[in-house]
Amino acid sequence: ELVSGDSIDGFDLIVAADVLVYFGDIQRLLMNFSELSNGNDEKTSFLIFSCERVDDEIAPPAGWKLQSSGRYAHSKSYV
Repeated sequence: ELVSGDSIDGFDLIVAADVLVYFGDIQRLLMNFSELSNGNDEKTSFLIFSCERVDDEIAPPAGWKLQSSGRYAHSKSYV
């Protein structure tokens, strides 16, 4: 339990299931995840996420596409 004023050293594991589909450009989001990692070179942090995929061959140059479902799909090369 965190008490007001306590600080944390970051997280060892971040899970974002069914989150990235609501973002087109995910570069800033991934940078924010990186800042939330534990920041310890001796210890590894992990990001586990799910996303919908658009094939590289049909993906727009940006690497992501808004689908008719209202959810974004990302190409493997973009992610």
